[in-house]
Amino acid sequence: MALALMPFATATTISYANGIFMVALAVPILGEKVGWIRWSAALIGFAGVLIVMGLGRDAFSWVTVLPLAAAAGYALTGVLAPLIDRDVPTPLMNLYSNTVSMTGAAILVMALGGYSPILSFSDFGWIVLMGSFGGTAVLLMIFSFRMAEQSDLAPFNYFGIPMAFGLGWLFYGETPWQDLFPGSILIIVGGLLIVWRERMLKK
Repeated sequence: MALALMPFATATTISYANGIFMVALAVPILGEKVGWIRWSAALIGFAGVLIVMGLGRDAFSWVTVLPLAAAAGYALTGVLAPLIDRDVPTPLMNLYSNTVSMTGAAILVMALGGYSPILSFSDFGWIVLMGSFGGTAVLLMIFSFRMAEQSDLAPFNYFGIPMAFGLGWLFYGETPWQDLFPGSILIIVGGLLIVWRERMLKK
C-alpha cells in the first residue's frame, strides 16, 4: 500500500526500521542480551526513520505509518523464525508461511472487492518477476534468521537504503532528497554502529 501511495525510496527507507524492531523484539522473545551501545544505535536509527517520515513537518502524512507497520511485522517474522524446531526444513517453513500469506491475501481481496483480471502478458510477466524475486529473498532471509542472532543481522538491512534510492531514480525518476536526508544518514549510522559493536565484542 505504501509503495502505491508514496515515493519508492521514501517508503523503502522507512521500512528499514525493521532492524530497529529486531533489536528490540529479540530481547523479550529470544532472550538476547543487548547492551547500551546497540540500544543507542537503534535509537539513532529510529530518529532517522522519524525524520524521513516527516514527523512534525507540514509534509507529514499518515501514509508513512504503513511502511513502519510493515517493518514491525517483518521484524517479528524474523524474531519468531529461530523458535521453530531446527529439524524443520527452511523451504518447508517458507511454503507454509507463503500459504498463510496467500490465504490472507485472498480474504482481503474478497473483503475489499479489489480483484481484477490480468489484462496483458507484460503485467503477468511483472507479477512473475515480483513473485520470483520476493519469494527467493524471503527464503534467503529465513535461512539467515535461523542461523544468526537477529540483533546481528539487523544492521545489514540499512545497506539497502542507497539501493532503494538508486532503483527509485532508475525506474520512476524519483529523487526525494528532502525526504531522505538527513534521516537516512542517521539510519545508516545506527546500523554501522551496531556492526562495529558486534565486531568489538567478538574480538
